[in-house]
Amino acid sequence: MNSMQAYIDLLNHFYTFYGGLEDIIPVSLVAPYLHDYSSRRKSAILEKDLLNCGAELPHKAIKEALPEISNVAQAIGALYVIEGSTLGGQIISNMIRKQLNLNNDNCITYFIGYGDQTMTKWMDFKQVIISLSETDVPIMIESANDTFARFHHWIENPR
Repeated sequence: MNSMQAYIDLLNHFYTFYGGLEDIIPVSLVAPYLHDYSSRRKSAILEKDLLNCGAELPHKAIKEALPEISNVAQAIGALYVIEGSTLGGQIISNMIRKQLNLNNDNCITYFIGYGDQTMTKWMDFKQVIISLSETDVPIMIESANDTFARFHHWIENPR
């Protein structure tokens, strides 16, 4: 990360894709499996980071750019991508803080993630995956792969 603008561009990619994705994942679909889903949503954190960095909020991704989410297994697969992104956050936040010479964490809360609760929250999420039925697992994996591929395409072809 060589400039604040490059960092803002990165946050924009996450905000637009994850924000659009969170908008199409019905809370009612996920909440029975992931009781703290509301606290795991990333778009509000990304929004705050962007505003704290002095950026304007971009439009979120629309359904055509996003994976299909019509059942629990697809939702959990998409959330696997989002939740997995928190695992390296402590290292990434330290790198960004240093490279951009930030005096506070107002712009990097997304990468700080759950802080010291990151592994606990990840283990809780893994339990949700383990609780899926045998027939749901391939659907979840396909959805995670599709979400990764669409996110990669989103970053390579910004809108």
